[in-house]
Amino acid sequence: MPHLHWVCAFCADPDPRRLVFLVAAPFAARLLQDVGQCPRIALTIEHIGPHETYQFKGDFAGSHEPTPAERAAFEGCRARFVRDVQEIETRFHFPAETLERYLGGPALSVLLRVDEIFRQTPGPGAGRRLVPPEEP
Repeated sequence: MPHLHWVCAFCADPDPRRLVFLVAAPFAARLLQDVGQCPRIALTIEHIGPHETYQFKGDFAGSHEPTPAERAAFEGCRARFVRDVQEIETRFHFPAETLERYLGGPALSVLLRVDEIFRQTPGPGAGRRLVPPEEP
């Protein structure tokens, strides 16, 4: 049974076959429990605004406390989230401080060994596998 875990940031790993994603404290224990039972992960990441969205599928490849570089990636993702929500959703005038707290802070870095990447952006091509390329 799949479970939803909010991701507060992501970044590239030095190993090009892996991706790092960060989760906040409320989600860390359940995520580790889930990957202990089934290591398969489907990570969906969206760029707010244009709704450019990709899904990365693969296996859990370990976890650790966030490094300084991963914490810096979190700060960049959080700043982009705040900027994008404030630009798009002008009806509610969300203060930056409220939006910054929405994501939570990074408590755990998770390594995902990526097997497949899919385009999930709404519109033509949604659901198409990009890596490895689909047969024509």
